[in-house]
Amino acid sequence: MKRTLALLLACMVILSALVFTACGGSAEKKSEEKAVEGVTFTTVGDLKKSGTTYDFITANSDVQDEAVVCQINKDAEGDLTIPATHDDKDVVAVISEAPEAATKLSSVTIEAGVLYVENCFKDLSYIESLTLPSSVKAFYHSFNNNSGLKEISFPFTVKYIVDSFNSALSLEKIDTNGFVYGIADAFNDTPVLADVKFNGSIQKIENSFVNCGVNAVSFIENIHDVVSSFNECVVLESLSVEQIANTFKGSFCKCTNLKTVKFAQSAENIMLSFNDDEALENVDFGGEPPISDSFQNCGSYKLPEPKAE
Repeated sequence: MKRTLALLLACMVILSALVFTACGGSAEKKSEEKAVEGVTFTTVGDLKKSGTTYDFITANSDVQDEAVVCQINKDAEGDLTIPATHDDKDVVAVISEAPEAATKLSSVTIEAGVLYVENCFKDLSYIESLTLPSSVKAFYHSFNNNSGLKEISFPFTVKYIVDSFNSALSLEKIDTNGFVYGIADAFNDTPVLADVKFNGSIQKIENSFVNCGVNAVSFIENIHDVVSSFNECVVLESLSVEQIANTFKGSFCKCTNLKTVKFAQSAENIMLSFNDDEALENVDFGGEPPISDSFQNCGSYKLPEPKAE
């Protein structure tokens, strides 16, 4: 009898241990994550030690050295998903091992939680599908020379787009969805980009949308500054600014089909802009903004004479 009880007790101990281990109770057992082919992981601290400067690091003092960064390798191919965590740590950014990386990728999905995309998906990449989460804050030096993407809808979290989406030869449509603050050196040489929506909080556009295929531009809310942008947009026919703007400088020149410009309220400054717009017919300034070295060589359109004091 005693021997039987001893055997039962031993079995119960073994079973309890098995159940405890299966439920994750072992202190030695770590959470398992599915390996992602084509990427490696490093930390922000290691990136700093490498001596390479990354914009997302320099622009954000709150990014901790122990934060994880996902790096795309040269051999990445097919459909790639960038995970939001690695070893139970948040992945804050996705970068690339080299400019030629990602040339064999066909689609990219970035999981919710990743904040920055920098120096990747460029130079002869053929990515046709891009899925972005409502966590990405900025794009830096990415998606240039892409010949696959046709449409991009940026999540409301995106604040800055810098040196990205240039020479995107198939890009037809973008929607900023309301909260992009700044666009710089982006969307240039995009010949079929015809549908561009600016909603909400655009503060500044600089050196962007040059030689793009947009046929109408409308700023629904305040636009503070447009600098050296929208030049040589040869199919652009109309510009509409719904609320007061600050400065237009060196912009909307050589738009040879631009016919109408309308400011609902007066801009504060128009400098070196709207020159060589051969088809310009009608301009409504919404007031009397200071104008300097603008609207020159515009065919039949002439600036109105200033009112006598």
